[in-house]
Amino acid sequence: MIKKIEMVNYKSFKNTTIDFCSNNKPKQNIFIYGENGSGKSNIISAFSFLRTTMTTLTIHNRLDEMLKNNEDIDVKQLKYIINNHKNALATTVKSSKMIDCHNGTKLKYTFLIDHKEAEYTMEFKNDLITYEQLKYPLDKYKTVMYAATPDSLQLHDKLIKSSKYKDDLSSLHKQYFGNHTFLAILSNEYFNKNPQFINVEFPKNFIKIFMYLFHISIFYKDSVESGDYFVTGNSLLQDLHEGTVTQSSIKQLKVTESILNEFFTNLYSDIKNVFYETKTSKEKVKYKLYFKKMISGELRNIPHDIESTGTLQILKILPYLLSAIQGNVVLIDEIDSNVHDIMIKAIIEAVDDNLKGQIIATTHNTTLIDVLKHQNVYVIDINSKGDKEVHPLHKAGTQIHQNHNVKDRYLSGLYGGVPFTGYLDMANIVKKLSDTEESKD
Repeated sequence: MIKKIEMVNYKSFKNTTIDFCSNNKPKQNIFIYGENGSGKSNIISAFSFLRTTMTTLTIHNRLDEMLKNNEDIDVKQLKYIINNHKNALATTVKSSKMIDCHNGTKLKYTFLIDHKEAEYTMEFKNDLITYEQLKYPLDKYKTVMYAATPDSLQLHDKLIKSSKYKDDLSSLHKQYFGNHTFLAILSNEYFNKNPQFINVEFPKNFIKIFMYLFHISIFYKDSVESGDYFVTGNSLLQDLHEGTVTQSSIKQLKVTESILNEFFTNLYSDIKNVFYETKTSKEKVKYKLYFKKMISGELRNIPHDIESTGTLQILKILPYLLSAIQGNVVLIDEIDSNVHDIMIKAIIEAVDDNLKGQIIATTHNTTLIDVLKHQNVYVIDINSKGDKEVHPLHKAGTQIHQNHNVKDRYLSGLYGGVPFTGYLDMANIVKKLSDTEESKD
């Protein structure tokens, strides 16, 4: 699980550390509140950033390979490659560093993996990585697995088995580090080498932390960059809306259909059935999701692509919620976007009752404060200079008593994280507009 993140000159955070623990133990569900533009999405973005930095070299080499081999590429695969290639390291760093700041950017992530603490640190300057370090126990105690700068690479004696492969990695470091992280270099090695070779060369604990980072699911979108990383099990389709599967995946299709039907028919009063319409051609099966809804006294089949934005949002986040219930770590930006307050509250209560993993989400939905533990509700508090502190409600400087209406107290501004608006004279604004139009005449 995620214990902590430290951000220095990252987007809107000058120097902020967020502790997701209680008594040094990671909390299972964290919901982050703050006024518009306070940086809620930037917190989720920091983990999307981590994932992007891990894949820059893999995507680059895969694109080169396809071009050399004149491979046939389907549209979805091409879009994935193009989107990730745009997020090559220099581009990603440039769009992520604090505006008008000439100092370096630093991100430090702390995780708890199999009851052991892991730390991963990256530092950037001039859109290039300048320092990188990974810490995790190789035996009993936490140790530096590797540390890298443009001029040096320090590998723990027990990290790589053969001296020849150590030399190979040192050569790759000289060739790629700066434009790519060393973890990106290792990722490319992992996914392109024989698995048996990797398992012999690397210790189990390194592979454990490496795979852990790849199995964090992230739902994050904004206008500058996009990061939508979801790790699914074998039981659920990757694309819930529509797509094509082989005949061997029919069981998976039926399981997904059954899950969606049970979830949506219990959540909505007007949805009576959820099903996939399928068309079989040779070895392929095309499928498309429909909602059977009661409208004006008749059951009508509504295709997913004309459903409400709120229903589609729920459909998007459902796999992430199921993943968290199964014990995985997920991060969701704007979890309540376009969803009714009562509905998202019902979903979160149901998830919380069965949660085995960890959810970190941003939200504006204050009804959730009524059902969440106060220590799991975080606010982004901003002082007069624009400096930010992110903390749980019970550490906001004012005590919380059992008889307090915490939601009302939050909305009144006692804990921070709410906007304080000035007086909007709309009549004067409209008058200026009218004066402008008159001056044209």
